[in-house]
Amino acid sequence: MKMRFIAAALFAVSPVAIPIVIQSAAAQQAAPPMSNRATLAEKHVRTLLKSAAPGAKMDYSILTDEVGKAVREHPEGGEMIIKLGTPQTVTYLGDPPGGYLFRITFSTAKIDFFLSLNSAGKISSMYYHPAVDTPS
Repeated sequence: MKMRFIAAALFAVSPVAIPIVIQSAAAQQAAPPMSNRATLAEKHVRTLLKSAAPGAKMDYSILTDEVGKAVREHPEGGEMIIKLGTPQTVTYLGDPPGGYLFRITFSTAKIDFFLSLNSAGKISSMYYHPAVDTPS
Protein backbone atom coordinates (compact mmCIF):
# COMPACT_ATOMS: atom_id res chain seq x y z
CA MET A 1 0.00 0.00 0.00
CA LYS A 2 1.41 3.38 -0.95
CA MET A 3 1.45 5.88 1.91
CA ARG A 4 0.53 9.42 1.00
CA PHE A 5 1.10 10.98 4.41
CA ILE A 6 2.52 9.93 7.75
CA ALA A 7 0.15 11.50 10.24
CA ALA A 8 -1.67 8.21 10.74
CA ALA A 9 0.40 7.17 13.73
CA LEU A 10 0.00 10.32 15.69
CA PHE A 11 -2.40 9.06 18.31
CA ALA A 12 -0.24 6.08 19.17
CA VAL A 13 3.11 7.69 19.85
CA SER A 14 2.73 10.95 21.76
CA PRO A 15 2.17 10.87 25.52
CA VAL A 16 2.38 14.66 25.81
CA ALA A 17 -0.72 15.46 23.73
CA ILE A 18 -2.80 17.11 26.45
CA PRO A 19 -0.14 19.58 27.62
CA ILE A 20 0.41 20.60 23.99
CA VAL A 21 -3.02 22.19 23.82
CA ILE A 22 -2.16 24.34 26.82
CA GLN A 23 1.37 25.02 25.62
CA SER A 24 0.21 25.95 22.11
CA ALA A 25 -1.68 28.99 23.37
CA ALA A 26 1.47 30.38 24.95
CA ALA A 27 3.54 29.43 21.92
CA GLN A 28 1.21 31.36 19.59
CA GLN A 29 1.91 34.58 21.46
CA ALA A 30 5.68 34.62 21.02
CA ALA A 31 7.56 31.74 19.42
CA PRO A 32 11.27 31.74 20.25
CA PRO A 33 13.87 31.83 17.50
CA MET A 34 14.23 28.46 15.82
CA SER A 35 17.10 26.23 16.90
CA ASN A 36 18.87 23.90 14.47
CA ARG A 37 16.71 21.04 15.78
CA ALA A 38 13.51 23.07 15.28
CA THR A 39 14.63 23.83 11.72
CA LEU A 40 15.13 20.09 11.13
CA ALA A 41 11.67 19.41 12.61
CA GLU A 42 10.15 21.95 10.19
CA LYS A 43 11.95 20.28 7.29
CA HIS A 44 10.41 16.96 8.33
CA VAL A 45 6.92 18.52 8.54
CA ARG A 46 7.34 19.85 5.00
CA THR A 47 8.53 16.40 3.83
CA LEU A 48 5.40 14.85 5.33
CA LEU A 49 3.21 17.38 3.54
CA LYS A 50 4.93 16.73 0.21
CA SER A 51 4.26 13.02 0.65
CA ALA A 52 0.53 13.80 0.59
CA ALA A 53 0.72 14.88 -3.05
CA PRO A 54 -0.81 12.52 -5.62
CA GLY A 55 1.76 9.97 -6.73
CA ALA A 56 4.22 10.86 -3.96
CA LYS A 57 6.08 8.23 -1.96
CA MET A 58 6.54 8.28 1.79
CA ASP A 59 10.08 8.98 2.99
CA TYR A 60 10.32 6.53 5.88
CA SER A 61 13.97 7.49 6.47
CA ILE A 62 12.80 10.48 8.57
CA LEU A 63 10.88 8.19 10.97
CA THR A 64 11.98 5.86 13.72
CA ASP A 65 11.12 2.22 13.07
CA GLU A 66 8.30 2.39 15.65
CA VAL A 67 6.66 5.45 14.06
CA GLY A 68 7.13 4.05 10.55
CA LYS A 69 5.39 0.83 11.59
CA ALA A 70 2.49 2.75 13.14
CA VAL A 71 2.11 4.88 9.99
CA ARG A 72 2.00 1.81 7.78
CA GLU A 73 -0.63 0.22 10.04
CA HIS A 74 -2.88 3.32 10.24
CA PRO A 75 -3.17 5.06 6.85
CA GLU A 76 -6.46 6.71 7.89
CA GLY A 77 -4.59 9.53 9.68
CA GLY A 78 -2.92 10.58 6.46
CA GLU A 79 -6.16 10.29 4.56
CA MET A 80 -7.81 12.71 7.02
CA ILE A 81 -5.01 15.24 6.45
CA ILE A 82 -5.35 14.97 2.67
CA LYS A 83 -9.06 15.86 2.96
CA LEU A 84 -8.11 19.23 4.51
CA GLY A 85 -6.98 20.46 1.13
CA THR A 86 -3.79 21.98 -0.14
CA PRO A 87 -1.24 22.97 2.51
CA GLN A 88 -0.63 26.71 2.39
CA THR A 89 1.65 27.62 5.30
CA VAL A 90 3.71 26.01 8.05
CA THR A 91 4.25 28.30 11.04
CA TYR A 92 6.59 27.51 13.91
CA LEU A 93 4.85 28.02 17.27
CA GLY A 94 7.61 26.99 19.65
CA ASP A 95 9.16 24.17 21.64
CA PRO A 96 6.69 22.70 24.14
CA PRO A 97 8.24 20.08 26.43
CA GLY A 98 9.56 17.17 24.42
CA GLY A 99 9.30 18.52 20.90
CA TYR A 100 8.31 21.15 18.37
CA LEU A 101 4.94 22.67 17.54
CA PHE A 102 3.80 23.97 14.16
CA ARG A 103 0.55 25.42 12.83
CA ILE A 104 -0.27 24.07 9.38
CA THR A 105 -2.81 26.06 7.39
CA PHE A 106 -4.63 24.17 4.65
CA SER A 107 -7.15 25.50 2.16
CA THR A 108 -10.03 24.35 4.39
CA ALA A 109 -8.66 24.14 7.96
CA LYS A 110 -5.76 24.67 10.36
CA ILE A 111 -4.10 22.05 12.53
CA ASP A 112 -1.48 22.19 15.27
CA PHE A 113 1.17 19.56 14.60
CA PHE A 114 3.58 18.39 17.31
CA LEU A 115 6.59 16.17 16.74
CA SER A 116 9.59 14.93 18.68
CA LEU A 117 12.98 14.03 17.27
CA ASN A 118 15.31 11.36 18.61
CA SER A 119 19.07 11.87 18.95
CA ALA A 120 19.54 10.81 15.30
CA GLY A 121 17.10 13.50 14.12
CA LYS A 122 14.30 11.09 13.20
CA ILE A 123 10.65 11.64 14.13
CA SER A 124 10.08 9.63 17.30
CA SER A 125 6.54 10.83 18.02
CA MET A 126 3.97 13.10 16.47
CA TYR A 127 0.46 14.30 17.08
CA TYR A 128 -1.99 16.70 15.49
CA HIS A 129 -5.31 18.26 16.42
CA PRO A 130 -7.49 21.14 15.20
CA ALA A 131 -5.73 24.46 15.73
CA VAL A 132 -6.24 26.02 19.15
CA ASP A 133 -6.47 29.80 19.00
CA THR A 134 -5.82 31.91 22.06
CA PRO A 135 -8.96 33.76 23.17
CA SER A 136 -8.62 37.52 22.90
